[in-house]
Amino acid sequence: MIVVGGTGMIKGMIIDVKEEVCANCQHFIQHYIKMESEIVACNAGHCVYPRLKHRSPCGKKCEHFERS
Repeated sequence: MIVVGGTGMIKGMIIDVKEEVCANCQHFIQHYIKMESEIVACNAGHCVYPRLKHRSPCGKKCEHFERS
């Protein structure tokens, strides 16, 4: 994972497709927010398998991880 930003503020994250993190799992649903006229991914989401639970895109994979 690479954090992109400056002046102490995170502008975004780049997650390698090879990383085994929630963002690369087919069960992960990314959350988005509207900032002015843009829709951007935020550091939040949820997993839908086997039940609904809060997850971070950079969170450690669980036993249900399936690459998307």
